[in-house]
Amino acid sequence: ADLIKVISPNGFYVGELGTGMKLKFVTNLVACINGAAVVEGMAFAQTLGLDLGQVAKIVAASPGATSGQFQLRAPLIADGEFDGELASLAVMTEMVRQIAEAADEFEAQTPTLSAVKAAYEEFAQHVDPLTTGPSQMFHHLQGHPVAS
Repeated sequence: ADLIKVISPNGFYVGELGTGMKLKFVTNLVACINGAAVVEGMAFAQTLGLDLGQVAKIVAASPGATSGQFQLRAPLIADGEFDGELASLAVMTEMVRQIAEAADEFEAQTPTLSAVKAAYEEFAQHVDPLTTGPSQMFHHLQGHPVAS
């Protein structure tokens, strides 16, 4: 446990070997679902004709609707900034596949993850997943072509 604190001040001892991987599946599941929800919410706001900058500020101030993903992605989407994403669509799609595989192995019910997985896989058919970030799904949801 002391070694973990040296490596990472935000590190936690979570138990026996393999527990950390299970916890990583959980944190990645939440991050993937939140990220997809942000993109969909911003696309919905655009469809409704709302000012995306204003949406980003108001939702970020709403404890019931904001998340770290929202606070990171929404202002970038509002500004039309899709470069410099933390992971490519290929990486996100693979991460979601691995989480879904673990969920199946443990017979866990993850219907929201299944919907995100299907959305990423469908989007990946229209772009180069190695050079496209998941936030660019915003354009796809608007029916616009996506520049990879």
